[in-house]
Amino acid sequence: MFYKYKLELITIFFILGLTLIHYFDFLKLCPAIVFFIISLIFLLIANKSKKIIFLFLAFLFLASWRYALLYPQDLRGRIENYYGQDFKILGQVTSEPDTSNDKQKIKLKIFCGLVENNKYFKLQGQVLIITNKYPSYYYGDLLRIEGECSNPGFIDDFNYSLYLKRYGLTAVFYYPIIEETDLLLVDKKNYFKVFIYKLRNKLTDQFDYYLSINSSSFIKTMMLNDKSSLSSEIKTEFSKTGLSHIIAISGLHISLLSSLLLSFLILIGLKRKTAFYFILVFLFFYLFLVESPASAIRATLMSVLSISALTFGQLYDMSRILFLIGLLMLFINPLFLWADLGFVLSFLAVVAIIYIHPIISSFLIKIFSKNERKQSIINIISITIRSEER
Repeated sequence: MFYKYKLELITIFFILGLTLIHYFDFLKLCPAIVFFIISLIFLLIANKSKKIIFLFLAFLFLASWRYALLYPQDLRGRIENYYGQDFKILGQVTSEPDTSNDKQKIKLKIFCGLVENNKYFKLQGQVLIITNKYPSYYYGDLLRIEGECSNPGFIDDFNYSLYLKRYGLTAVFYYPIIEETDLLLVDKKNYFKVFIYKLRNKLTDQFDYYLSINSSSFIKTMMLNDKSSLSSEIKTEFSKTGLSHIIAISGLHISLLSSLLLSFLILIGLKRKTAFYFILVFLFFYLFLVESPASAIRATLMSVLSISALTFGQLYDMSRILFLIGLLMLFINPLFLWADLGFVLSFLAVVAIIYIHPIISSFLIKIFSKNERKQSIINIISITIRSEER
C-alpha cells in the first residue's frame, strides 16, 4: 500500500503540514529544513513498517519550511515595517489594474522609499493601491505614491491580509496621492506581458463593439476571465442555478479548447506529435491570457500531461497526475489552500469525479440497465462529467 499510494500520501502529508503550521505559529520557529533532511535520511534507512512515519515527518517539516518563507521574521527594509505611517514610495505597476464602476485596484512593486528632499532608502514589497477610476494607469507605469501604509487586516470576518498575501501583496494604500514619475531611470517591463495585456484589451474592445452589454460581459468572463463588467445580478443568478462553473475558467473550457484545436490540426494534416506541440504552446499562452487563475493552472497542467501521455503512447493515471499537480502548486504557493476557493473546489471536484463518480455511475447503470432511454441519459451525463477531469 505504501508504494502503491506513495504520491497520494506525500501530497496529503504536505497538506497536513501546511495546515498545522498555519494554525500553530510556534512551528514557524523550528529549523524545519534541518528536520526535513534528518527525516529523509531515516526514511531511506527505516524498515517498511516505519517508513510511513518518517514520510509524514519529512513532508510536515518541508511544508513548515515552505510556509515560513512567506512570513520573514526580519522586517527591516520591508513595507510591513511601516504600517500606519505616512510616507512616499516609488514603484512600478505589475499588472493591468482591476477596474470596477468607481475605482481601480493597482498592484505596485516597490523599488524604494522616499524621505525629505527626495532621498531614497531601500524598501521591498508589493502593495495594493485603491484609488479613483480616473486617471487610468497601465502595466509598466512608474508611479510615486504618497499616503498611509495600511495593514489589510480583516474586513468583518474576512481575512483580507491572507487573501492579498496569496498574490504577494502585503500592504494597502487607500486613495493616496499618485504621480507618474521619471525619477526612476529603469524600465523593468516584461514585454511578453505587455503583448498579452494589449491583446486582452483589443479582444475586450471587439467584444464590446460587436456585442450587447450583457453578451459582451458574459463572453469576456467566460473566455478571458474578465469579470469587471459582469453585473452582481448575473453572478447571483449563475450561483443560484448552480452554473457558476460555466463562467469560471476550468477543466470544461481547457478540455474543450484543446480537443477542438487537436481535431482541427489533425484535420489539416498535421501529425499527432506535431499537433501536440502546437496545443502545448496554445494552452500556456491562453493561461497567461486569462491571468492564470488556480483552477486554470490545474486544468492546463492536467490536460498537458494527459495529452502528452496519449501522444507518446504512455499509460497514465489521472489520480496520480492530480495529486502531483496539487503538490507542485501548493509548494509554489501554499496560500492556495486557504486564500483561493477556486483552487480547493476545483481539486475537490476532480477528486469526486475520479473516485466517487465511477461508484455512482456503476450503481445507476445496474438499476437502469434494462431501460435504454435512461441508460443513454446516464452516458451523456458521464461524458459531460469526464470532460471536467481535464
